[in-house]
Amino acid sequence: VVIVLTHSLQSMNSLFALSIALIVASHIDSTYCFVTTHLQSAAFIDQKFKQQVSTVLSSTSSSAATSIDLSALCSDLNNALSQSSSIIKDAKIKVKPTGNSCRIGLYANTNLGKNEVAISFPYTDGGSGCLNADEALDIIPHLPAQYDGWTGDYGLLAMLLLHEKANQCEREPNRKTEIVELMRAWMAALPTPEEMEKSHPLLWPEVSQDELQGSSTKKIYRLLDDAEEDAVWLEECLWEAHPDDFPEEIFNLQMWKWALAVAYSRAVFLDGMLRIVPIVDIANHGDEFGTVEVQAGNFGMFGTTKGCQIRVGREYKKGEQIFVSYGPKSASEYLLEYGFIPPSVIRNPLAELTFEIDKDDRFGDEKLDILEFDTYGGAMDPIQSFDVGGADGQPDPALVQFLRLCVLGGKDSFILESIFRKEVWDFMAQPMSEDNERLVVEAVIGKVSDTIDDMIEDDDQGAEVDVTDMTPEGLCKVLRGIERKALHMTADYMTREGEALDLKEYYQERRLKDLGLDSEWQEDNPDVGWGQSRAKGGKDLDW
Repeated sequence: VVIVLTHSLQSMNSLFALSIALIVASHIDSTYCFVTTHLQSAAFIDQKFKQQVSTVLSSTSSSAATSIDLSALCSDLNNALSQSSSIIKDAKIKVKPTGNSCRIGLYANTNLGKNEVAISFPYTDGGSGCLNADEALDIIPHLPAQYDGWTGDYGLLAMLLLHEKANQCEREPNRKTEIVELMRAWMAALPTPEEMEKSHPLLWPEVSQDELQGSSTKKIYRLLDDAEEDAVWLEECLWEAHPDDFPEEIFNLQMWKWALAVAYSRAVFLDGMLRIVPIVDIANHGDEFGTVEVQAGNFGMFGTTKGCQIRVGREYKKGEQIFVSYGPKSASEYLLEYGFIPPSVIRNPLAELTFEIDKDDRFGDEKLDILEFDTYGGAMDPIQSFDVGGADGQPDPALVQFLRLCVLGGKDSFILESIFRKEVWDFMAQPMSEDNERLVVEAVIGKVSDTIDDMIEDDDQGAEVDVTDMTPEGLCKVLRGIERKALHMTADYMTREGEALDLKEYYQERRLKDLGLDSEWQEDNPDVGWGQSRAKGGKDLDW
């Protein structure tokens, strides 16, 4: 077919002929060499056109080779998994290529009923291969016990991943040979730094990161700054100081970002700790009804082994891909952590707004004292970020409570006196005064307006978002659409709130009710007007 088509380029529509040839080439990898050789020998075809064809066919061949590599990697993983059956329990899954951007996934090896366990992976502190942030401080040489990087537990997991890579997953004395082989197969199946340059924002080209910075209320530069600041310290104090323990080809800024991206996209929080669980981490996210999150559980003969489990939330047929939920997150969180945006977040659009105590506030010191000592949840930072949007645009009550304190002033400032100090934060949970509530409304609407102005503008604002576009540019545009919608919903809600300020009950009215002074005076009604022992003629006070 290829011979006929390439010889017929003179008499046929060349684009049509080339399309057929590409279809054949995409299914038969060996066709690539034959097609390119034949095209180069066809003198009647324009040289530039030949080069374009060769480039496309080369890409097709490379893609086919990648598919073969994934199949081999999955085969190694499945063999290692079967050899580890004495440790990893209830494994009713196989790892297979997905044929899409997810690369590989978990597939049911048998029919699974609802709530049935698909795999159980024990913790056992790294001996089983399950990685957790706490053990990094014990395992990684020369890392101070008090180390507390900007990237937090994700940074510790990233260091642990690089350590596993440098030591070929061997760990003495408690890691068995079959687990070492499983870990090696798992590490080999992880996406390479080159692959993740297209799939994770931490490794995107700088131009794409710039676009993301102007597309979201959660700023990627915060994440990048944290990663780079930790890398500077680690390079100076560990990597360069101890080159024998930290080989340069593994412990460098690029590999550090890769390891962080792997940690962000694969770690789960179980039993009070951030963990990466090999094999379990391969499960892809699903939006369909009945998909549940990875969970902690007890298993084994006597139910005493603690670990991580995938317990399916619906029935699966043999050969069907098993999905899990990555949890209730905003579009920006999904993109920054996992590198994609699921369709479900469109139904619940969220954005982030940040507020802080004004440094020039004349009552700033009193407000800072309240946040530090007198909030029921412990000390609070004077800069707070909140998710806004949701189903109807109503802000989080905690946001409104914080803002009431931020804008408190004027006649309401009496509440900051020391006699009320322990109760101020509770008072802020309800409207303080009409003036204070109006300032809260104006603060939210103003912040929304400024945030939208800071975003990159789109020509087709308001159009339906296309979550199938997985390019960095497409994902940024989707994110802008979702967050812009959340911000508009919040502004609309607060506008309606501003129109109904006269209908709210404020501190003064509530206080009068507490004292029994909120009703009209009636001399013949002993329950009205005086309250407790202040009744006229009361015997309990020496008037």
